[in-house]
Amino acid sequence: MPLSHTRRNFAVSLAVLVFFVVILAWTYHFEEARGQEFPALVSMAAILLCLVDLIAHTDTFLGQRLAAVLGAAHRAGGGLVHGARQESVAVVWIVGATLVMVVGGFVVGIPVYVFCYMVLHAGRTVRQGAIAALATAGAIWLAFELLLSYELYPGLAFGS
Repeated sequence: MPLSHTRRNFAVSLAVLVFFVVILAWTYHFEEARGQEFPALVSMAAILLCLVDLIAHTDTFLGQRLAAVLGAAHRAGGGLVHGARQESVAVVWIVGATLVMVVGGFVVGIPVYVFCYMVLHAGRTVRQGAIAALATAGAIWLAFELLLSYELYPGLAFGS
């Protein structure tokens, strides 16, 4: 299968896929079955997204269609266009989100991330960011805490 992306970037996507497959396998070794639900779900979603990403890096019909649908720009000679700055900014957003969730927990951290991303990166108004963040917090609380009775990670700031 011919690749339209550099081998290095394809290898990174493949390495992330392998990482999440290992995490998924590891979750099944948890003694308490309840402790494996969330990491297993996240791992499965990440595996699916990695597979989509790997396919989007190919010159196949499906790969080109996926790249177009996902908004990836193509050079004239083939290959996805991603500048080092764009990649760095994406990594900073992920690291920032992780830190906010470690400190504030999921119910606080995810809405803070949504707000910051919408206002600082997507250029939305503070009002739009606040509405999205509050809706996200409500949905997280409703789905996990109330409906599923699943205690989410409270964060270092709110944990015992």
